[in-house]
Amino acid sequence: DDDEEDEDDFDGFEKYVPPPKVVDPEAEKERKRKEEEDYWKNNNTVWIVKEMNKQFEYDTIWFSVPKMRNGKANGGQMKSFMEKSGLSNDLLKKIWRLSDLDKDGKMGNEEFALCMLLMEKSKKG
Repeated sequence: DDDEEDEDDFDGFEKYVPPPKVVDPEAEKERKRKEEEDYWKNNNTVWIVKEMNKQFEYDTIWFSVPKMRNGKANGGQMKSFMEKSGLSNDLLKKIWRLSDLDKDGKMGNEEFALCMLLMEKSKKG
């Protein structure tokens, strides 16, 4: 019987479990920052927009989009522009969420370029 074997192995002492490590929040923040810095320093990732030679084309279009004083375009400013693509509102919402890289509800030029690329790819299927 398996239960009898378990009882024979039990010696009456609990298994020692060490206490959790105490982590200094500032030290942890610095460790994560350094880790991220090292990742990008040693990473050969390329910006797909640049790799596809679309940066100039998308930047040219970006200059025609109305923007706020901080140089970013908000959802209201982008909505009519994005709707001209002819894509469904559901798809445009997904593209917006994917393109808003810093999740601030606004688009800068790189986010706009990604948005353009995703709309272009979506139209082609």
